[in-house]
Amino acid sequence: MKTCITVREYAQLTTTIIETPSLDKATVSLSAFDYLCKLSVKCRKTGANLVQQERRTSLRLDNYVGVIETPCGTMLEILPKYVDEASDAATARQLLCRMLQAILNLPAPREVGAADVAKFKRPLHEWVMAQFLAQLDVLIKRGIRFDYQRIEEEQRYLRGQLNVVGQMRQPLGRQHFFQIRHDVFLPDRPENRLIKAALDKICAHTQQPDSWRLAHELAGRMTEIPRSRQIAVDFKCWHQDRNFFQLKPDLMLMQGNERWIMDCKWKRVDGTLRAYGDDLGVQKYGLSQSDFYQLFAYGQKYLNGNGEMVLIFPQTAKFSAPLPAFHFSDDLYLWVLPFDLNEGVLILSPNMRLPIKNGRMTEPAMIGAGAKSQFNS
Repeated sequence: MKTCITVREYAQLTTTIIETPSLDKATVSLSAFDYLCKLSVKCRKTGANLVQQERRTSLRLDNYVGVIETPCGTMLEILPKYVDEASDAATARQLLCRMLQAILNLPAPREVGAADVAKFKRPLHEWVMAQFLAQLDVLIKRGIRFDYQRIEEEQRYLRGQLNVVGQMRQPLGRQHFFQIRHDVFLPDRPENRLIKAALDKICAHTQQPDSWRLAHELAGRMTEIPRSRQIAVDFKCWHQDRNFFQLKPDLMLMQGNERWIMDCKWKRVDGTLRAYGDDLGVQKYGLSQSDFYQLFAYGQKYLNGNGEMVLIFPQTAKFSAPLPAFHFSDDLYLWVLPFDLNEGVLILSPNMRLPIKNGRMTEPAMIGAGAKSQFNS
């Protein structure tokens, strides 16, 4: 039987019994505790921090959001912590879903029940599976991608190209068989195999009647596609390959000949801390040195060392107004702005020249995601 535990970032998880569990503190089983510790070790090898162990019976989550299912059946739902004060799970879950929709470029749902909109009671992993099924349904109706595959076989008839070398090596008793090569147009592609593997997982795990029905219907339409047996290999063969070594910011605004570089970070900034020191390597307001290096590189590549850049962080109680500008030089400087996640509005400084009014873009400004619309790395 599965147990669902809902917490948020930086929550404390312990094996001791908690009388009043909350989003910031919850009890997990010993087996789930051990699994999280082992999973954290694997993640740490790749440079990611999942949890920080405080004591033998207690650990604290890092800045990770999502769903983790342990082998013992514990479903851990980790929601974003974007305010210091306690917030209800429904609001945090709704915010995370909006963020996922924006990141994955998902369309807004056409039909959503009034109760779901008001209370947002559906678990996060069920919402993700429902979004996947909706997009897969559209993909199958439009037509999945096929590809030609070279087949080498022995047949009694001649089809495609004769494998001359193979035919010459035929023994005397099998000269009536043909060694042939030919191409077959099949949907057996790495991308489709991975989709089929994900669909099989949903068929086995979803508890929502609508999702269960749609998942099995889609599985019936994809029977000719084999399930991926080497997931890591198929991901490497995925044709839409991305290199994160490409130096591209999240956003670039353009108006006439002017450009503004903007980058978004999921981190809590403390605007009450006074900045000290003139060296950009010194920690200021909780900002990291790597953030300054990254934006400085953007400014040199896209602005030729002359212009304004923006770092955007979630608005919190301790970060509700823009920070003073950071000057890389007399011509290149950086603004750090809060973004209201509930209203979807960027809080601006009156000294900025951004083509944005009331937190939203004004015409005729153009926006490019990842600087792909105007620049190529």
